[in-house]
Amino acid sequence: LADILDSRRGSTPDDEKGVLNPHRVWRSLAIIKKALMLQPASPEAFQRDQQKLVEAKVDQYLAAFERDAPPGPIRSDKKGVITVPATSCGFSSDLVMAIASADGKKQLNFLSDGYAEYELPDELPPDMNYKFKLELCTVHLKQSPLGISVDEGTKTQPQLFKIPYTIGEWKLVELGQIQASGGSIIKLSRPKPSYGLAIKRIVLEPTS
Repeated sequence: LADILDSRRGSTPDDEKGVLNPHRVWRSLAIIKKALMLQPASPEAFQRDQQKLVEAKVDQYLAAFERDAPPGPIRSDKKGVITVPATSCGFSSDLVMAIASADGKKQLNFLSDGYAEYELPDELPPDMNYKFKLELCTVHLKQSPLGISVDEGTKTQPQLFKIPYTIGEWKLVELGQIQASGGSIIKLSRPKPSYGLAIKRIVLEPTS
């Protein structure tokens, strides 16, 4: 290409073919490209040896992603409010996975349909009515309902709760009410087809 374009301006002397010339842009670019291709590669050429002045958000996210911290414990405060980390599920399907969140914590992602199960501590009181809340994030306008069942097949049938569109923001949303006891197993499930749903924590707040 450099030879074709340079031929429009007349022939190039041999002693100028290896010299960068601002008036022969394409030939100069070809010379630089050839020099870079012939330069031997080495690990040192791809290493940054200077300290960064600013830590970008992507660097913070990658650092958080590399930390394989276990999920936090299930907590209950003096008012009886129970907080369950979303990644503390005992069982989950293949399309449900725990990943690092941008704030350094972890989140549970429903990539599509699937389920996740949580076992409440045995010391919690029996047959309590709770407001069921989720700290969640959705990025699709159309969302499938979330099925919630407690002690599936024994006490209650799955309830379907509408999932809001949060425009990609994290929000603590009250979905409805459930009844649960110490040792109960809470199962979250989504049908086919479903779009992405991210959850950080489950909050159970006593109704009275």
